[in-house]
Amino acid sequence: MTRRLPSDAGLSLVEIMVALFIVGLTTSFVVISLPRANQPLERFKTDLTRQLETLRTLSVTTGEPFGVELDDNTSRAIVFRRGEWIETGVIGELSRVIAPEDVDFDLLEEPRRQFEKSRILNDDETDPIIPDIWFDPSGIATTQDLAIRTETDDDHLISFSRTGRVNVIRTQ
Repeated sequence: MTRRLPSDAGLSLVEIMVALFIVGLTTSFVVISLPRANQPLERFKTDLTRQLETLRTLSVTTGEPFGVELDDNTSRAIVFRRGEWIETGVIGELSRVIAPEDVDFDLLEEPRRQFEKSRILNDDETDPIIPDIWFDPSGIATTQDLAIRTETDDDHLISFSRTGRVNVIRTQ
């Protein structure tokens, strides 16, 4: 009778570590490929930045001043035509960017009212639209800082330089 040697029953430590590494690597690829949850503040900040960059490009390419009026948590695209600011629908979904209910934004300084006309309005006339931020046909913008806040998220500061560059700064 021949004697059988004990077989290597089970897995070695190296084999277990290799298996765990492969499982961890596969899991990390799955987690990375999952879509992120859309934060209302991030979506609003992105849409507002896209709106302003689009308006700057439009003002340079068309030769008309474009701007935004910030009112009631809405950023509305406007254009200067025939001596007055009017609402524009030229840029589709970016014509009006509405902040979510829990997002609040404020201008940190009073905008320069270069386009404001002192005239008496008739009863059937509405107040003229005046831009809070605007771009002239050369792409030069009004300098302005806009604070965006939520009750639960971090605060952000959007700064507009004279060159029309939009800088987003996280303040907390």
